[in-house]
Amino acid sequence: MEEEARLEEWEARATPRGLSYREERYVVLAGAS
Repeated sequence: MEEEARLEEWEARATPRGLSYREERYVVLAGAS
């Protein structure tokens, strides 16, 4: 249970920046291939 709460907290904190980073990464990978 503690791990789940921690994961949710991390996701909530990382979502705004993590998503944009992930999207950039996908765009770069898509452009490379």
